[in-house]
Order: sequence, then structure tokens, then C-alpha cells
Amino acid sequence: MASFTAPCTSINPTTDTSKPKTAWQRQGSSLKASVCESDPRMSRNGDVGQNIILEKTHEFFQMCDTENKGFITRRDMQRLNGELPLSAEELENVFDSLDSDSNGYLTLNEFSSGFSAFLFGRRISVEGDARQKNTSKSRQEVLYLSQWEEGPPRGDDDDEDEEKHFCMLMESLGANSIFENPAEVRSLWAQLRRDEPHLLSNFEHFLTRVTSQITEANQEKKEMESALKRKAATHDDEIQRLYEEMELQIKNEKDKIVLQDYERFLSLSKDLELQLSSKEKELDQLFQKQRRVSGNFFTLFSHDALLYWQLKRQTLSH
Repeated sequence: MASFTAPCTSINPTTDTSKPKTAWQRQGSSLKASVCESDPRMSRNGDVGQNIILEKTHEFFQMCDTENKGFITRRDMQRLNGELPLSAEELENVFDSLDSDSNGYLTLNEFSSGFSAFLFGRRISVEGDARQKNTSKSRQEVLYLSQWEEGPPRGDDDDEDEEKHFCMLMESLGANSIFENPAEVRSLWAQLRRDEPHLLSNFEHFLTRVTSQITEANQEKKEMESALKRKAATHDDEIQRLYEEMELQIKNEKDKIVLQDYERFLSLSKDLELQLSSKEKELDQLFQKQRRVSGNFFTLFSHDALLYWQLKRQTLSH
């Protein structure tokens, strides 16, 4: 997985004679020797090159994944039965040991990491191989490995060296800003480094996976926040559009009401004008009738006055 592990063991089977080998280790040693015979490059100076290991594990993975699914199952693993000196049961045991999450299949990264550890005593991952393309990180990893090969630091500079190693590890993993409390991680790492160095590679492998998962989660969080912002902006635009449409509709309704009121006003004004004209005609007719009555009255009055004077003269003449 991560490249921050103990130095890889030599392929020479006489490397470690202090402890008897378990059946699992004997299988790994036998298998290791078989693979080295198939590729002379892998026994050079008793050290296994990381690129060659990765190439071999990829080759084994492709032998299993003939359908190019991107993962292999327990049944696919049996395709190595004729390629490696392992029985069907032993291949199943290897599969079970590599399937750490017990999901029933192995990805290329899981296979490369675990199978290389089983064969050659070192872990390699696709992610680790990709990170080695970064020059600065590669230099840090080489420095870290070379210093680890010298053994745990001793003396007054122990804490300073541990801090330097831990910073190199966290920087190479890109985990400087991942953990909320890196002091706890450093404390556990330092304790394993001092007391249980054989578990350090597993812990660093765990840190690599956790860092990757947290990074992916943070990326998903950012993408979700970005999507929510875009959705909120779209929602605001939609609200603004609806608001403008509502304002336009209200304005149209107001204009319609004003127009209707104006039309009613014009109609009422016209009716009033007609009524006024009719009243004026009636009044004119009344004036004319009054003038006729007044004329008739004056005529009758003049006639009566004339008769009165004539009668009075006649009376006076007698």
C-alpha cells in the first residue's frame, strides 16, 4: 500500500535464520523463489524492485481477471493454480487473507498491496505507485525509508527525529490538514514505532486508506456544497423570475382595471351629456311656452283694457 514500510527482505532464503518459518512463510518463500526464477531481474542483489513487483502482481491480476472486470473473485483466483506452486486450498487462503473487508472480491489495489506483501514481504499499491511519480514526494519517501533502515533513533534527539519522520509520513500522504487532532495519530504512530515496529506498516497502510477516504469524502462534500450553491442560485433565479412575472401580471391587472374604469367613466359621461342635452331641450321648450303664454296674456290684457276704455267713454258721453 503505502511506501512507508520496513525495508523489504532479501529474496535470499538465508536472510533470517533466527526464527523458524511458519507454513504461510514457507509458502511465500517457495512462491517467491518460483517467481524469481521466472524473472531474473527480481533476484538482482537480493532486492526486489518495486516496479518489477508491481509489474508481476499486475500480470497475476490480469491472469485472474480475464473478463477485465476490474476485480477478481475467489473463483478467479484459482486461475493461478497452474502458474504458482500453490494448491487450490492455499490459493483460497491467500484470497481470504487479502480480502480484509470480506466483501468477496479483490480490486487491483487490494491485490497488488496484499499479494506483493505475501510474495516479497513489502506492500505496494497502485496509489503508492502513482504518488512516486511526484518527484518531491519520492525523495521524501526514500529519505524516510533510508532513515528507518538505520533503526529507531536513540538518544536526546529521539523526539525530534520522530517528529521529522512523522511529518514526512503525513506530508507524503497528503494528510497534514486531514486529521483534526494529528497529535493523537503521532502518539499512536510513535508508540507502534518503538514497541511494535512489525505493525507499523499495517498502521501506515491504514492511515493511507483513511486519508484517501477522508479526502474523497471532503471532495464529495465540496461537490455537494457546490451543487447546493448552484441549486440555490437556480432557485433564486426561479424565484426572481416568478416575482417579475407576478409583478407584470399585477401591472397588467391594474392597467386592465384602470382601462375598465376609464371606459365606464366615458360611458357615464356620455349618458350625462345626453341627459343634460335632453333637459336643455325641455327647458327651451318651457321658455318658448312661457313666452307664448306671456304674449297671449299681454294680448288679452290689451284687448280688455281697450274694451274698458271704450265702455268708459260711452258711459261718460251719455
